[in-house]
Amino acid sequence: MAQAIIKGFSHYRKCTSHELSQLQLLTQLYHIAVLHIYIGQHNSGMDVQQSFNDIINQFITRNDWLNSHKVAINQLIAEYLLLNLRE
Repeated sequence: MAQAIIKGFSHYRKCTSHELSQLQLLTQLYHIAVLHIYIGQHNSGMDVQQSFNDIINQFITRNDWLNSHKVAINQLIAEYLLLNLRE
């Protein structure tokens, strides 16, 4: 499934090796940004426990998945998305 998504996305966007190396960090930053929103909502009195827990669980699950599949995902991205700077 990841190959199909990456291959399809490659028709619209390519990336540099530097961008490729930042994939996991960007995923982590996304989740932290969402958690920051929920912290602000909590501080204003809203009940965000379920949503906060959902995002924490997504963060852990996705980060663990990226760690477990890092080599395979990087190979797919390199094959389909990496800019060939020699072209």
